[in-house]
Amino acid sequence: MLFFKTTLILLHILLLLLNVKSTVATENCPIDVALIGATGNLAQKYLWTSLFRLSKDIPLRVYPGSRDVKEKGQKKVDRILSSNINCDGENCAQDIENFEKNVVRPYVRVKTTEHYAELHKIIEKDVESTCSSGRLFYLAVPPSAYASIANAINTLSRPSQGWLRVVFEKPFGSDYDSALKMADDLSSALTESEIYRIDHYLGKQALQGLPGFLSQNRETLGRIMNNHYVKRIEIAMMETEDCEGRTGFYDKYGVIRDVFQNHLSEMLALILSDLPVSPKTRLESLRHVHIDMREITIGQYHEYQSHVDEDRKRWDEEDVGKRTVTPTCALVKVVSNQERWNGVPIYLYSGKAAYPRKRGMIRVDFRNGGFLQFVLQGKPHGAGLVEYENLPGKAKDMTLSSPGLGWHKIKRGFQVDKKRNAYDVLVEKALRGQSEHFVSTDRLMESWSTWTPVLNLIADLEPEHYIKNENRAEICHPPSGLQKNEL
Repeated sequence: MLFFKTTLILLHILLLLLNVKSTVATENCPIDVALIGATGNLAQKYLWTSLFRLSKDIPLRVYPGSRDVKEKGQKKVDRILSSNINCDGENCAQDIENFEKNVVRPYVRVKTTEHYAELHKIIEKDVESTCSSGRLFYLAVPPSAYASIANAINTLSRPSQGWLRVVFEKPFGSDYDSALKMADDLSSALTESEIYRIDHYLGKQALQGLPGFLSQNRETLGRIMNNHYVKRIEIAMMETEDCEGRTGFYDKYGVIRDVFQNHLSEMLALILSDLPVSPKTRLESLRHVHIDMREITIGQYHEYQSHVDEDRKRWDEEDVGKRTVTPTCALVKVVSNQERWNGVPIYLYSGKAAYPRKRGMIRVDFRNGGFLQFVLQGKPHGAGLVEYENLPGKAKDMTLSSPGLGWHKIKRGFQVDKKRNAYDVLVEKALRGQSEHFVSTDRLMESWSTWTPVLNLIADLEPEHYIKNENRAEICHPPSGLQKNEL
């Protein structure tokens, strides 16, 4: 009897030890990344390089997959790994070889639902011989495939160890109803905590630093970021490139869907947010936003129609010559009924080939002539600049520190130490489960509820025409034109 009791006690201790070991191993084991659409343009241009760079600090196993048959898909992956990885180090050849040998697994075809069951078996075989922290599916595929893939993941590819996260690329619908349908389809297969909608603008370093800057300088900014001191706010994504050769997607969406509903709305939510910034305060700020329907300007650069027709001819479409009224630029006045922002005009503007130079920014102009601005992209400052001058009242010295980002003080603000690609930033955030850097369902739907009436209003309107990259009429520019220190 004593022997039997002793054996039971030892078995119980062994089970406890195994459980502890399993818990610890899950936290320190590789993350399994299923890159769906691994041979597509987005993966070639950004995702493979991001995974390569991140694998140096985060243990990964990468399973590339697409609709191609195995032999064809593997050849494409091999070509990408040999020629499309951007590496800046001294031992790049060796580093890429190690990545290919130790991180990347053989190509897997994922065309049908059954293929996801096969992918699951392959991943689980690796997990059984080692362990896993969790599984991340990155869907670099058309949105029309999201619902079926999400369902296949839910029913056939859930991990036996660790968490599950699925990254989705925009567009997330074309209006409120289609976005709601997509959201419902995804939520029937995945929980909200498993859904990671990526907006690459949220990976821009200036936006990464914005919440910390506002919160760390709350004593000063909390006092002056209101309608008593602020004259107006501008949020812009100014582009110099046109749509030549790329009108297939753009002509169906236009500038409102392509930029305003997502990038500019996310920037708006951040700058209007109460402090400290959080997903809840960002959602609340969007709920108070309204469009001034009397102050909407849409434009189209002169050559756009010919660019559309050139693409139609190349694709043998029948509607060559049919007039397109898709706007390539827009200026929209926004107001907020939050008490502290009441009466402050907010101008959102963006466009293709509509501005003298490329620039992404949030700018706050104060009544005393001072300003605060966050520069996301564009020369000469690059992707990370926080700049201010002549702030109202007795502004204390500002500070800025942000996890994973190094900032240094400059004459009138802060400059990021080292430029990082937005995809490097956001893929890392997804791997680490930092969902606040992604677009939640409630914020997505709030944005679409704001912009869908605008789409209905401009659906049949003829846009004003402007000369590409000159735009001397300043169509889609805010009132009084661009400030001198914006250019």
